[in-house]
Amino acid sequence: MTAARTRLVWCVTDDGKVQCKEIVEGCDPYVLAPGESWHQPMLTCTGPWTHSSNPTGWLGITTGTRIPAAWTTIVDWRTIATFTTAACITDGLATTDLGTLLHYARDTRIYHLIDARYLVNGTVVATHTNRAYPYSDERTEALSTEPLQYEWEHGGVDTQHLLNIPASASIGVQVRHRLREGAPQDTPWSRAYVGLRSQAALVTVPRTIVTGGQS
Repeated sequence: MTAARTRLVWCVTDDGKVQCKEIVEGCDPYVLAPGESWHQPMLTCTGPWTHSSNPTGWLGITTGTRIPAAWTTIVDWRTIATFTTAACITDGLATTDLGTLLHYARDTRIYHLIDARYLVNGTVVATHTNRAYPYSDERTEALSTEPLQYEWEHGGVDTQHLLNIPASASIGVQVRHRLREGAPQDTPWSRAYVGLRSQAALVTVPRTIVTGGQS
């Protein structure tokens, strides 16, 4: 004589499963066979998880033949990259190449500050002031007028982690350049070209990752 085997009836609904003893209106009954288990439908989130912007041209050039002695904003929070994240909550790491700059001068010094900031859905979430401080000195001891000198420099790289990024968020990366001239001599001349090939990248990962299951 064969012993009777118990078979459970589950009502499968859109928001999960409910064990029931009878058919419930609004859901489809499913009978589990012996040894069969029921799993929640798997939810997935598709990337892309990596983003990068195209390099920029020159972001700004000072006017005239003298940079002001007071700090002067040449590029004011210019957006160099905008990315859209995946359709789930993520964490991310943004990396910003602050670009190449050219200081063109004679008989003076050029001071240069580069700032970076990061926005999520239009709201500033991090600002790095004075992230880079390029400096050039073309002062001389010669009594005669010196030829104009130029110095190429790389502005450096900035990074910022971003946590709990909302699903399908817009991530913006902006930079600012400020300059001033200092300690001029007899025949000073100064001009600056800033931000060539500025670029940003963003790498994201899902905030929650399933590492296993429990029966």
